[in-house]
Amino acid sequence: MNLAATSDDLILLLIFFGLYLLDCVVLLRPAQALTWFRVARPFRPERRGLGIAGRCRVSLDFGWTVYPLRGRTLALLNPLTPFVAVFKTRPIDDGEAGRPPISRQQMIALHIRTRRMSIALISHAVLMFVILPVLLLSGETFRLLIALAAAFVSATLILAVCYVDRRAARLPSAGFWSVAAPALLCLPTSLNAARKLALLASGPATATALLPAVPEAERPAALSELRLTLDRAAADGAQNLAHAAETQRRRLAAEYPEA
Repeated sequence: MNLAATSDDLILLLIFFGLYLLDCVVLLRPAQALTWFRVARPFRPERRGLGIAGRCRVSLDFGWTVYPLRGRTLALLNPLTPFVAVFKTRPIDDGEAGRPPISRQQMIALHIRTRRMSIALISHAVLMFVILPVLLLSGETFRLLIALAAAFVSATLILAVCYVDRRAARLPSAGFWSVAAPALLCLPTSLNAARKLALLASGPATATALLPAVPEAERPAALSELRLTLDRAAADGAQNLAHAAETQRRRLAAEYPEA
């Protein structure tokens, strides 16, 4: 197989990978964070409650808090883990009108169902980011067209499973095509479809309320980032946002006086 590539082929590949990385960028509201579940082992002392809900720990990512954009923060989804469902915490000013938050049970259901798609998502990633580039560089047009058709079929099947999963989790279908249509029109973004669908609505709790569920080793860093975003929102935000941020700051001061 001859892999002699022209400059146009290399530029096309860079655009292909760049579109996926660009699709991993998420815009967060003030004091909002990305969160995802991790299930603690049953014998760990941090386990609380019964069943999977009692063993769930969460991670919080407040994005690039050093460089806010008009009060908002950019965050990056991990490009290597498209099979990990990621959610947004509830905004402190309840600013997502018209799209009610999803419950914790629905979040756990999506987490489990997205994990079950791991093999399909990894296979889809290999097809798009390994097989397609190799065929493009080799100049084998017929095989490249077959691989493109296979990638389109794979993306369609992934979206179909995502739709069924949302129905099974009793989530509304509103907004589905706002994610599905770009995924079909721009194949690199189809790998993020499951995660982007999970991000359509915020979770039921703010980042402050989720801090107790963060592992102790990660809690100081999360607390520091949250304090920074709350201080910025209280100083620079609109009146209702500043009031909500000040309320959250007082809550943190009462619950974590040692920090």
